[in-house]
Amino acid sequence: IREGEDGRLWIGTIGGGVSCISAKDIDDMSTAPLFDSMPFNDEFKSIWITRLFQDDVGRWWISTLTGGVYCYDGTNIQVIGSEDGLPSSNVVGVVQESEDVLLIATQNGLVRYRVQEKPPSPVSVLEVIADRVYLEPKKIELTTLTAALVRFRFRGISYRTHRIR
Repeated sequence: IREGEDGRLWIGTIGGGVSCISAKDIDDMSTAPLFDSMPFNDEFKSIWITRLFQDDVGRWWISTLTGGVYCYDGTNIQVIGSEDGLPSSNVVGVVQESEDVLLIATQNGLVRYRVQEKPPSPVSVLEVIADRVYLEPKKIELTTLTAALVRFRFRGISYRTHRIR
């Protein structure tokens, strides 16, 4: 459990994601406190959250037992794991060393990580082929899918996270 800059309490769970609650909801006993689930909680199914840390610019760093560390800036989420250079995806914690450098403690060692200020590039969906062809769709719902195959054509840039020594 950690208190954020905004006064909300952030709670990491075992397999249930991250929730937050406003201090005013706790103080107002006339109604039951409402927990807000985070929009990325599907990522945390069956993952144990080990630590929550908020850096100097307000990003949340969510350490997990088997899923690496997640960085949530309020809009985007980035996952950093062993395939990105961490010695292990079992992350025990994150602390801030300086303005743009974090120390990430894993089961197999410590990593200095330089934080990139640039948010992820957007992905543009150019075409979806399912029951018909959808060109540059803004929103598409495939709830009753009769097609045996769905194909997505998209444009985006991939940024790999590299280990900093």
